[in-house]
Amino acid sequence: KILQREPDNLQALRGAASALIAQQKKGEAAAMLEILLQREPARLALREELASLYYEMGSFDKARVHLTVLARGNQADPAILLKTAQVYDRSGLESQAVEYWQRLARTSQSPEAKERLTAYYLKGGKAEEALVHLGSLLEKEPSSSKLLKRLGQIYFSLSRFPEALACFERYIFLKP
Repeated sequence: KILQREPDNLQALRGAASALIAQQKKGEAAAMLEILLQREPARLALREELASLYYEMGSFDKARVHLTVLARGNQADPAILLKTAQVYDRSGLESQAVEYWQRLARTSQSPEAKERLTAYYLKGGKAEEALVHLGSLLEKEPSSSKLLKRLGQIYFSLSRFPEALACFERYIFLKP
């Protein structure tokens, strides 16, 4: 109704979108936020809110479009990079998610990004690449039995048996 009565009143549209979100009418709120974004495309906070709303709704393709725009900047906020990587993963686009996991690992030293990169590289048969990220995780958590076990497995797969043995011995020592 607001769109029909006051289509140019951006404050009214914003208020209506907020009210719809509060009422858990997220689909209608998203439609209203899309209209607002068309009228004010430079408002990054609005784009971020819309992306988050789509993410909460499970509309990962729509969230990805907005998050990708937000993450394009060289100095993108780590929270945006994280959500962008997650939405690519949830959309089944793991290879595209890697770009954002890499940026996040470089800019914020994110443990989640390093874990995801480790898993990605292991899955792709790139154990040496995985070692880089796993090693930095282990530096932050030297008594993590989970990380030690994984590191031992990687060393073993690379036929680096002395390092594998050292990791497994430490793993057994730390395991209750």
